[in-house]
Amino acid sequence: MKKEECVLLDKVKFAIAIAIVTSASLFFFTILSMWGIMGSFPMLIGVMAEIYGIMGYNTTFLGAILGAIGIFIDTFILFWIFAWLYNKLIS
Repeated sequence: MKKEECVLLDKVKFAIAIAIVTSASLFFFTILSMWGIMGSFPMLIGVMAEIYGIMGYNTTFLGAILGAIGIFIDTFILFWIFAWLYNKLIS
């Protein structure tokens, strides 16, 4: 690929977009699991409880919000770093 064809990622917008998707997904999967809709997600809920339990994540409405905030922060940082590294590699 020629250098002129490469597009730089906007680090903040890229990270926010992915963070919104992951935090909304965790929130809705938790709510669905809490209500028993579409079965439960025991593996997902268990892993998220291991990671974000210290922040208050559990299968309650407040726990779903706290987990969504935690995963938003984590994925924002991770994908901001990813976009930064990508931009450095194609420059």
